Amino acid sequence: MIPFILLCLLIARAEYHLSVGTQWDTAITGYAPRDLLRGHYLRFRLNSH
Repeated sequence: MIPFILLCLLIARAEYHLSVGTQWDTAITGYAPRDLLRGHYLRFRLNSH
């Protein structure tokens, strides 16, 4: 029973931090990687404008 209560408390703490935290919006642009064998299929760059 104690592990379940601790898990619920951790979830409640995380939800609290999400609700009072600051939201940051950053513009990104996706692009296709050059090497398909490396396994990195989702890439992005930060927009400078």
